[in-house]
Amino acid sequence: MRSAAEILSSIFGPDTMDKMMNYSKMSASWKELTRRHGIAAAADHSRIVQFEHGSVMVETEHPAWIQLLQTKQQELLDDLQKTFPANNIASISFRLTKKPQL
Repeated sequence: MRSAAEILSSIFGPDTMDKMMNYSKMSASWKELTRRHGIAAAADHSRIVQFEHGSVMVETEHPAWIQLLQTKQQELLDDLQKTFPANNIASISFRLTKKPQL
């Protein structure tokens, strides 16, 4: 029986798999990054949702969390660049969570 990693590798190829692994590691590090910069509570209300062309997109559930994260935006960016140098991260953007319509 083949592992999930082997199946995904056969579907997506090594370059795509590397990108997926990097995104996964970056997302998993978000809580630690916010804690390190004194805004740990923000991790429970935000998450990395996209990484493309050197830009990290962080989604939050309220504008106040965006404001808080923006106060540490440069520090978070610097930390992401140091932690993931191969990703060539150039910016962090923020947006509100798209809530489902009732």
